[in-house]
Amino acid sequence: MSKLRKQLETGKIEVYYGALEEGYVFTFYPTSIVNIVKIKHTLTGDEIDITDYDNL
Repeated sequence: MSKLRKQLETGKIEVYYGALEEGYVFTFYPTSIVNIVKIKHTLTGDEIDITDYDNL
């Protein structure tokens, strides 16, 4: 936890890109109606919404 705290204090965040060196950010927005789920590619900025709106 101290490594993360140091990164936050200095403003220099290290991102792990995995074996393929591509980073994805998974964002979850829980609401009372639906859980919104988005995936963003950190290198290109492309974002998709994979929320299941059909089963509300």
